[in-house]
Amino acid sequence: MSELKPLFVDLDDTYGADELGLPYRDIVGEGYVSGLAVSQRAAGINLSVDVAAGSCWVQGDTDTSAQPTYRCRNDAVVNLGITPDATNPRNVIVVAEVLDDAFDGGGSLLWRLRAVHGTAAASPVDPATPTSSIVLARIAVTAADASIADAQITDLRAPANFGGGNIKLWAKGTDIASAATIAVTHPFHDVTGTVTITSITAQSAGFVVTLQFDGVLTFTDGSNLKIGGNFTTAAESTITLVCDGTNWYELSRSPTSVTTEYDVLTKVTTAVTVVNTITETNLINYTIPGGTIGTDKLIHARLGGHILQESGANQALSLGVYLGATTLYLDKAPVYATPQGIGMPFTDADRRPFHIDVWIRATGAANSQFMEGVFVGSIQTLSPTTGYGAGADTSTQARIATFSSAGRTAVDMASGQALRVTVRLETAHASYECKVEEAQVAVIG
Repeated sequence: MSELKPLFVDLDDTYGADELGLPYRDIVGEGYVSGLAVSQRAAGINLSVDVAAGSCWVQGDTDTSAQPTYRCRNDAVVNLGITPDATNPRNVIVVAEVLDDAFDGGGSLLWRLRAVHGTAAASPVDPATPTSSIVLARIAVTAADASIADAQITDLRAPANFGGGNIKLWAKGTDIASAATIAVTHPFHDVTGTVTITSITAQSAGFVVTLQFDGVLTFTDGSNLKIGGNFTTAAESTITLVCDGTNWYELSRSPTSVTTEYDVLTKVTTAVTVVNTITETNLINYTIPGGTIGTDKLIHARLGGHILQESGANQALSLGVYLGATTLYLDKAPVYATPQGIGMPFTDADRRPFHIDVWIRATGAANSQFMEGVFVGSIQTLSPTTGYGAGADTSTQARIATFSSAGRTAVDMASGQALRVTVRLETAHASYECKVEEAQVAVIG
């Protein structure tokens, strides 16, 4: 083998199309530039899909040392037929494919959009991606399907990865709703929702993505996510990852930890009023994202409000605390005379402040925790100029009730679990009211 003449070293020489296109292989990574979105047939859904007008770059795979990267463009919508199996579902991938006789010997010199049908099976998988092609979308075709709708189509377009012109290295993709498995198509995405993420669909080796989170969720270390421990996100936190073609490796995260001291998970500013009922009622109901407290962190729920007790007789109230389907604490039905519950030994028009604190500590494992809590409420009121309360030493003027779970409980906190704090009133009366003005749930670690 001899040294090949560099391109353009002799301006009078004749160069083939492959030679002229080869430099693009060095500077442009394959992917779409614009358009080429796959959707249900615009003229009415049937067993076909539309591929929008657009353009892309496709890298030749037959000869990786001599074959160029091709720029492909279509200027109108292309419709592709889909064939279902009568018995089993199948996956179909839509690809942009290059056929170049100079390298593949197939006799064609063109590019085309094509629907590649996978093998029908009870649990179908994607068919192999053809040589010299990029995948634009996956279609989940059900057995004996009669039509293809957008809900069956997953967008798998990845952008060409060189900056300049219409190709943007740092283009932002559409927002991604959090789910157990998500797919990324651009170098930057916002992630919405609070569902725990356990994997990301693989991209080409070297693909880098930054995810910005809109709320609290757990980004889990495991499966194909090779990161430095579970990442409990917060609004505007980010993580940057690089793919090796199979797994994703963490490059950085910000902030490096969102549970350093006291981090609020949710704030409740809509008042909750319980009045004229003896039905157990939620004062707060918040789903703690899976993995939030790990094996040693603490959840703190705090609720504040006031009580009106003008029913004409002493009353009581009872509290309950629930985590998922597990009852951590439930007092007996409130009866002041017995006594059962927390007594309210007053009946007048004055409102009395109270607060409830609930702490849930992970005790060495994700499925082991202990709960303790306290209710503190004013009994007497000295008619302050502004606000509610005694306005003086309350050592003999307050109700302080402590409570806890019956030892450790075994709720699996690796999954999201609803924390509920409830109240029951002894009597249904229009002037017996428990009102929570604000509440919040935080994680301490």
